[in-house]
Amino acid sequence: MTDTKQFAETTQDQTLSIVRQGQDTVVKAVEAWSETVRQMVPASGKFYDESVLPEPRELVDEYFNFVEQWLSVQREFAHSVLNASAPALQAAAHAAQSTATTARKGAAKAKSA
Repeated sequence: MTDTKQFAETTQDQTLSIVRQGQDTVVKAVEAWSETVRQMVPASGKFYDESVLPEPRELVDEYFNFVEQWLSVQREFAHSVLNASAPALQAAAHAAQSTATTARKGAAKAKSA
């Protein structure tokens, strides 16, 4: 594994770990909030008309379905940008390689002179 790839994987692992810790903290805060609200709910237990509002789990699922679709579109976009820039990247890589070859040849000539 290359150092760059290993660095990227380590960084991603650390980032995901931090995100999970943050999420755990939020969940604990919501649990505490929920318990406080539960204790304050009127005896009827209703703040809203359930026939009008969707279930909270349904809202979460709808939100994450949308985010999954959005992320898929973003991935396609990123691939399209990479494909569109490929000729320029290839030309730059070729030019860099050519320059390096010329520099090596010049250094070798200077060394032998």
